[in-house]
Amino acid sequence: MKINKITMMTAAILLAGLVNAQDFLGYNYNNYQTAGGMIFNPASIADSRYKVNVNLFSFNVGLMTNAISIDPSSFVSNFDHLKEGRDYSKTTGGGTKNLHANLDLLAPSFMIDLGEKIGSFGFSTRLRSMTSVNNLSAQVFDMIGNSSHSDYLNQRISMDKFRLSAHAFADAGLTYARTVWETDEHLVKAGITGKLILGFAGGSLHIDDLDMKINQELSGTEDEIFDQFHGKLTAVYSEGIDPLFAGNFDIGTLLDSHTSKSLGLDIGVEYEWYENGRSPKTDAVADSTAKKKKKRTPYTVKASASITDIGSVKYTPSEYTGSYIINGENKKVSDLDAPPEGNTFSDYLEYLKSEGIVADDQIISKYKMKLPTTLRLNVDWNAYGMFYLNAGTHLNLVGSSRFVAKYPSLVYLTPRMEFGFGAIYSPLSVGGGGFNWGLGFNVGGFFIGSGAAISSIVKSNISAIDIHFGFAVPISK
Repeated sequence: MKINKITMMTAAILLAGLVNAQDFLGYNYNNYQTAGGMIFNPASIADSRYKVNVNLFSFNVGLMTNAISIDPSSFVSNFDHLKEGRDYSKTTGGGTKNLHANLDLLAPSFMIDLGEKIGSFGFSTRLRSMTSVNNLSAQVFDMIGNSSHSDYLNQRISMDKFRLSAHAFADAGLTYARTVWETDEHLVKAGITGKLILGFAGGSLHIDDLDMKINQELSGTEDEIFDQFHGKLTAVYSEGIDPLFAGNFDIGTLLDSHTSKSLGLDIGVEYEWYENGRSPKTDAVADSTAKKKKKRTPYTVKASASITDIGSVKYTPSEYTGSYIINGENKKVSDLDAPPEGNTFSDYLEYLKSEGIVADDQIISKYKMKLPTTLRLNVDWNAYGMFYLNAGTHLNLVGSSRFVAKYPSLVYLTPRMEFGFGAIYSPLSVGGGGFNWGLGFNVGGFFIGSGAAISSIVKSNISAIDIHFGFAVPISK
C-alpha cells in the first residue's frame, strides 16, 4: 500500500519538523533574564534588577515528540538526508502519537524601570511559527512507509480526533507592570501586555471517526482493497498556502496579500517573600528623617503565575476549505495514490472527488486560529546563598480545539547558580518528548542553552531537541 498525500504530509512534518517547543526552558525565570522575561510574565519587569534592558535578539528552536527517536550523531552528520533505520526510528505501538514544534524569535525589545510610583514599561516584537500534531493513531503511524501491510489485513483500524495544525504569526506588545503591595517581607507585582497580532498563515487538517479495514481481492491479483474505509475529513487553511505544496511558495506575496490583524493579551502576577526583610533601615542614629534604603537582598521564595497568548486570529480561508465525507469502501488502496500531474493539496482533493472517495459535506467560509493560550505557574526558592531551585509547569489552555497550534503541557525542575554577572542553569522536564535534561548559562547580556542538551548526549536515541540563545544590553540600577 502506498501512502496518500495526507499521510505523506503528516510524515513530512514529523521528520522535517525537527524543530521544538521547550520555550527558552531554564532561562525564562532566572533573575538575570533580559527584557525577554516579559513574554513569559509581564509582571517580571516591575522592580527589576535593571534600569534599562534592551533585547537585541533572542532565538528558540527545537522539537518534542513521542513518534520518532533519532540518533544524535546521525542527525548532525546527515541532517539533509535522514533515513529510517539508520538515522531515526519510529516509536511503534503504544498510544496515539503527538508532536509539538516551534520557532520563536524575539526581535528588538526593551524595558525601562521608572521607579515605584510610576512603574515599568516594556515593548516587544516577536515572530513565531508553530506546528502541533495530536492523536495520530499508532496503527496508522506504523503503516506509514511500510511496503507490506500483511499485519493489518482483515483488521479494523480506527482513528478519531486527529489534528494537524500550523500557524505563523508575529506580534508587537506594550507592557506595563508595577509593585502593587509591599512590606519589609512581602512584595506583590502585577503586569499586563496588550499585543497587536499579525497573522501570516494558519491551517488545520482534521480526521474524525475514521474506520478502515484492508482485504485482498479474491482474483489472485494481490491488489489490496478496502472492505471498510469511511470517516470525516476537514481541511482548513488560509489563502496563499496552496502554492506551498506545488513548490512555488512566495513568502513576499503571502505577507503582502494575506496578513490578518488581531489583538492579544498577556497577564501576570509575582509574589516575593523575604525571610529577613527586604528593606533594612539605615545606620543613622536618632534621625527621624532616616528612610529605608532599597538594598537588593535575595528573596527567599518567589511565586509567579501568568496567562499568555489570550486571543485568536481571523483568516480568510482558501476556496478548498471545508469538511468532506470519506467513503472508499471497495476501492483499491492504490486509488489513493496522487496523480503525477497534481502537486497541490487542492489538486489531490479534486482527484479524490473524481474517484468518488470523498464528497463535499460543509463549506467553511470563515475561521479563527486560536493563539497558543498557556497558563504558566512557577516557584523559585533561594535554597542557600547563590543556589536556587526553580519548579513550575506550562499548561495548555486550548485543549484539543480544532484550530490551534499550541505549546505542549510540561512540568520542570531547574537547579540554578546565580552570580553577580549571570547564572548557570540545568532544567529537568517531563512533557511530550518524555524526560529531558538540559544545560545553559548567561553572562551579562549573552545567553545560550538547551532544555535537552545533556539528555541528547546521554541517550542513544532522543525524541526532543532544542536550543536557545540571544544577546541583550543590560543597564543595572
